[in-house]
Amino acid sequence: MAHIDVFKGWAETIRADIDALKALLEADKASGDARKLAAAALSYLVSKMDLIPDWNEGIGVIDDVMVLRVCAQLSAGYDRGKLPTNAEVNLERMSNEADKISAFEAERLLKKPWLAHRV
Repeated sequence: MAHIDVFKGWAETIRADIDALKALLEADKASGDARKLAAAALSYLVSKMDLIPDWNEGIGVIDDVMVLRVCAQLSAGYDRGKLPTNAEVNLERMSNEADKISAFEAERLLKKPWLAHRV
């Protein structure tokens, strides 16, 4: 349950997360790939096709905040251009937090006996 509590806690920073990705999307000097990742993350937020429907109170934004973090981490591999300091800090924070998603998934997979021999 500790991972779920971490993911729920990310909902508290969703406004700052959105603002950072908007700044990346609007950055003239950012690479096209970095901007596409920001656009994809922001598009997912407003999409009706969610892994966890947003109306599901308490957990409905977990998939949204995960997508924001994965896209922030992927965008680190591209030139983000010159961004406001707060956007850079928030993108870096999200990028670092994305590692927790991988750790959660790895832990879940290792608990599946039929997969243990493959990992």
